[in-house]
Amino acid sequence: SARTTCTVSSGAGTVGTGNVTNVGVSCVTQHFAYVVNFTGNGSGGAGNGTVSLSSVNATTGALSGCAPTGSGLSSPAEVALSANGNYAYVTNSGVNAVMQCSVNAATGALTGCTSTGSGFTQPEGVALSANGRYAYVVNHGNPAGPVTQCSVSATTGALSACASSARLGPFRPPTGMVFSRNGSYGCVVSRVGIS
Repeated sequence: SARTTCTVSSGAGTVGTGNVTNVGVSCVTQHFAYVVNFTGNGSGGAGNGTVSLSSVNATTGALSGCAPTGSGLSSPAEVALSANGNYAYVTNSGVNAVMQCSVNAATGALTGCTSTGSGFTQPEGVALSANGRYAYVVNHGNPAGPVTQCSVSATTGALSACASSARLGPFRPPTGMVFSRNGSYGCVVSRVGIS
């Protein structure tokens, strides 16, 4: 995730008939990565895992300053960010939930994490559609309905109208999902193979 924060200096005052020449704009782009520290028992059991926030060096890609962020997480498995970067969705496998967290624009910290959406069974993967209108949650504990599609509120980011898909293929059991860059294709990953 990348955030650009800009500050304006000398941006106040009265402008007469001349050109404004003393206004300055300074921008800093910060890059963040979220690392899931899953500590469940390997079969979707409750654990006390965390999500770590790390700064990413824009030149080398090196991670630094790794520290836990967010709260209310139990066996987190995956993190996905909304298109606008305002929200993070964390699959909370240990309690069959997806947590929606606000993302602090300046620091990248996850705050105000609350459960959103419903109908999940050991959710492990989460991906958002290219247009940000839908979230797809991969249910590790439900191979018969492995992917739950939820609508994403454009104003609050909350998940609603969640419905499980019919059996789509030989998922044994599904653990993640990704979309093609253009959003036209989705790939569900399982521990046994890719479907």
